Amino acid sequence: MFDASITVASASTITLPWGRPAVDITGTTTITTINPCDTTTQNNQVILRFYGAIGVTDGSNLKLAGNLSAGAFSTLTLACDGTQWLEVARSVN
Repeated sequence: MFDASITVASASTITLPWGRPAVDITGTTTITTINPCDTTTQNNQVILRFYGAIGVTDGSNLKLAGNLSAGAFSTLTLACDGTQWLEVARSVN
């Protein structure tokens, strides 16, 4: 379930709150990097739910199956290995 109180504004580099299963992303700035996760946290996976037209770029520490052009209510599920974020799944709505 998404917790509407956990929201992060899009930026070229974003930091996610650790241990949260889902995070809502607002804004329109393309995301190119997500700061590394805390490997001591049990939940190293996160679902990002987008609220607008936001791009997420494959590269830097984001290992995706290609660039993502997200629209409202698109999702991107990522797993972190401590330094890199790896795509698990996406839903472009």
